[in-house]
Amino acid sequence: MATTYDVVDAANKTRSSLAWRVALGLNAAVAAVGLTIKFAEAATTADPQFPTVFGRVANELCYFTIESNLIVVAVCVALCWRPQRWSWVAGAPRLTGLVCITVTGVVYYAVLAGDQHYVGIAKVGDMLAHFVSPLLYIVTWLVGRRGLMVRSDVGRALVFPILWIALTLVRGSIIHIYPYGFVDVAANGYVAVIVTIAVMLTAAGAMAASAVWFDQRRRVGASLERAVPAFEATLG
Repeated sequence: MATTYDVVDAANKTRSSLAWRVALGLNAAVAAVGLTIKFAEAATTADPQFPTVFGRVANELCYFTIESNLIVVAVCVALCWRPQRWSWVAGAPRLTGLVCITVTGVVYYAVLAGDQHYVGIAKVGDMLAHFVSPLLYIVTWLVGRRGLMVRSDVGRALVFPILWIALTLVRGSIIHIYPYGFVDVAANGYVAVIVTIAVMLTAAGAMAASAVWFDQRRRVGASLERAVPAFEATLG
């Protein structure tokens, strides 16, 4: 028999679930708009290294910022649209997005922002992709549903960054173009680039491990929440 506690708890969960899904939808929309502006800017801005529209758009896809926001869109849409059916996305895919989009925001404002001078709509796209999207993603994770990440997800979350690094270095060795200065082997040398990458991957791994630890605390909290009414029922 349902108690008043159960009814109120169910109503609260329904409201919080709806608010969470709306927030995820907003996050996906923000990231999508930022990506659209970024791609439009790349397509319409002349670049002697990439004279065709296809070449400029393809080059834009090589930026970690762009790929991180694509992950954000995919994860947020899946969890917003079918949170039960796509619940597995809340594990390693969501953690991958969390690590990548956080690295995107931190590295951009710590290392790269000073060299960027966007104006007009390009500045809006830059803000959406590097600040608003990361902030929303972190917030929706902190206040939304958690408890589906496991320790093995830490290693899985680093697969994408490692692949991106490998492909970036291979591509750079062929066409001698790198998306970011800190991975430019020609300018910095392999030793400096490898050290930088090692530091960043270590930080990303620590971030992923901390996120999983925090996420699992939510699972413990949820178990305790379910145990309280059950214990009360045994008392009569």
